[in-house]
Amino acid sequence: MTDMTSRRLISRLTLPVLLAGMLAMVLPATAPAMEDHGDVEAEFDESCAMGLADGQMVKTDCSVSWTDEDGKVYCFSSENSKAAFLKDPKGNIARAKTFLQEQQAKAASGAKVFTEADVTPESSK
Repeated sequence: MTDMTSRRLISRLTLPVLLAGMLAMVLPATAPAMEDHGDVEAEFDESCAMGLADGQMVKTDCSVSWTDEDGKVYCFSSENSKAAFLKDPKGNIARAKTFLQEQQAKAASGAKVFTEADVTPESSK
């Protein structure tokens, strides 16, 4: 009787263990991989290029990026930001550079330069 019980237990555990093993092998392969840009450093200190063009400082992990024909790498906070940026890459790059120059001028004059950290939920209390 115990032999029959242990066989049932083994047969009931086999399927979940097999499924867990298969998932463990498949999930890492489907996870979004960060793009490898070799030794090329991303522009704008890996901030979202579209965010900068819109006047916002948004840090990214550069997992969404685009390489310009000149070899420069631009990072984005999302695929939507990248798509919006690519509608006018030259104009958006120019706006991002202008925004960064304005931020540097403000910082040099002693004015407060607001960053993403200034608008976190903790600071809105």
